[in-house]
Amino acid sequence: MTSQKHYIWVDYAKFLSIFLVVYFHTSPVLDNIPGTSLHFLRMPCFFFLAGLLFHFDKYPTYKQYFMHRSKQLLIPYCCFFILFYAYWLIIGRRTGSPEDLAAPFYQPIFEYLRGTPRLVCIPLWFIPCLFVMQSTFFLIFKRINRLWAVFILFLFPFIALFVNLDNTPFALDSVCGRIPFYGIASLYRKEIFDFFEQRKKHLFIALNSLVIHIVFCFLFITPASNMQRIAIELIGSFSILLPVLIFINWLSSYWGKQFWITYMASNAIVILAFHTYSIIFIQKLILWIFNDTIIFFEGKYTLKLIIAIVVMASMIIPIWFINKYTPFVLARKHY
Repeated sequence: MTSQKHYIWVDYAKFLSIFLVVYFHTSPVLDNIPGTSLHFLRMPCFFFLAGLLFHFDKYPTYKQYFMHRSKQLLIPYCCFFILFYAYWLIIGRRTGSPEDLAAPFYQPIFEYLRGTPRLVCIPLWFIPCLFVMQSTFFLIFKRINRLWAVFILFLFPFIALFVNLDNTPFALDSVCGRIPFYGIASLYRKEIFDFFEQRKKHLFIALNSLVIHIVFCFLFITPASNMQRIAIELIGSFSILLPVLIFINWLSSYWGKQFWITYMASNAIVILAFHTYSIIFIQKLILWIFNDTIIFFEGKYTLKLIIAIVVMASMIIPIWFINKYTPFVLARKHY
C-alpha cells in the first residue's frame, strides 16, 4: 500500500462536516435558503471527503479493501449498536416515545442488520451506507475509463425515477444519490489536491459557484418533478461544496494545524454515534430549566448554534474514553 500525504485542510473539512451534522440535528429546523443550503452541503461533504481519501492504488484487490474497510467501519457499527441497544433495552425503551414502547425487543436487531438502526441510534445508518457505496465504487469503477466512469456515476441518482428506493436496506437511496460526490472526489483526487495547493483564482471561482448555488436555491426550492429535484440537488450540492472547501482551505492556511480540530476530525465516527443522545439531554435540560415545551426552540437559531457547539464539546468525553480504554471499538490499538 502506498503512503498518503496529510492535508490539514481535509481535517478542517471533516471537522466542519461532522459539526454540520450536529447542527442539523439540533432544534429548530432551518427554513428557506439556509436550510436548503445546509441540506445540500451536509451529507455530500461527508461522502466527497471519503472519496477524496481513497484511491485504487492502495488496494490491489477487493479482498484487501474489504478487510480494511470492514475493520474501520463494520467493527464500530457493531460495537456502537450493542452499546445503544443495551441502553435502549434497559432505559431508552421505557422513557422514549410511544414507538419505543410498542416495538418488540428484537426490532432494533432487524433494523441493525438492514443497516437502518432507527430505534437505537439513527445516525449509524451512515456507516453501512458508506460501506456499500465504497464497495460498489470499487467493484464497478476500478477498471473503467474515467470519463465513462463520470457519466455512469451521474446516472446513479436517477435510478430512483424507476425503482422505489425508500426504506431500502443500507439506505440505498442515499448510496445512489450521493455516490457521484464520492466517485468524483476519488477519480479526480490528484487534480482536486493540486487545485487547492495552487490557489489560483480561488476567490473568483468560489464567488461564481456561490452565485450559482443561491440562484438555484431561489428558483428551485420547490422542484416540480423528481427528475428536477435530483438534478437540482446535484447542482446545488456541488455549487455550495466548492466555495465552502475553498474557504476551509484558506482558513487552514491561516490558522495552521490545530490539535483539537485534527483530534475531533479523526474521531468523527464517535461524534456521529453519540451526538443525538447529547442533543436530547441538553435540550431536555433547557426545557426543564425554563419549564417549557419543544415549541420553545422555534425561531431560536442562535440557541441552535450554541447547543451544537456545546454538544461538540461534550463529545470529547466519549472520544477520550473510547480511545483510552476501548480503542478496539474503533479498530485501533492501545498506545
